[in-house]
Amino acid sequence: MTGVGGDCFALIVDPDGAIYGLNGSGRVPSGASPDRYRALGHRMVPAFGPLSITAPGAVKAWEALHQRFGTRSLEELFSDAIAYARDGFPVLPRVA
Repeated sequence: MTGVGGDCFALIVDPDGAIYGLNGSGRVPSGASPDRYRALGHRMVPAFGPLSITAPGAVKAWEALHQRFGTRSLEELFSDAIAYARDGFPVLPRVA
């Protein structure tokens, strides 16, 4: 799931066999150090709650991938998504 509010991880292989990897995981606050978590009584990052949250990294990852490998304009790539956001789109009753 690499939606706008998530992260994005990519492995790309060029035709010549060169491999490019991208870690598009979100950033954490600058104060989120292991020592800080231990001081708060945690042995590891909690699975739930505000201390488990990162900023979504997908959009920045898409930008990096586009800059390195893109062949179409962002306007062309996002035109359908923009139209769906503006005009809506049909869904089955089960999904709605």
